[in-house]
Amino acid sequence: MGENVAALLPCMWTYLDVGGILADIGGYKSHFIYGAWCEAYTVPDYIDLVKVYRNLVNRSAEGAGKTEKNRMRRHFSLSMRYEYMFWNMAYSMEKWIIY
Repeated sequence: MGENVAALLPCMWTYLDVGGILADIGGYKSHFIYGAWCEAYTVPDYIDLVKVYRNLVNRSAEGAGKTEKNRMRRHFSLSMRYEYMFWNMAYSMEKWIIY
């Protein structure tokens, strides 16, 4: 289970961080696209969910052997790399040919 939660945490964590950054800018609630999105990722229930997941990853790592910890670390790192690439793609307005 540790590998699974370690792989899923980066997505949840980055959405929390990006939602929080956008919310801190102010005026996001009135934006016709991003208002609801920011709201969804900055509500206390979502913040608590991410905390629960972080704690679950930490507890899983504490009870894991060396091999499991290394796998958790690899999965977390790869997932975080994909999250970075996703957000960078959006920021740079990368175009994909999809036909």
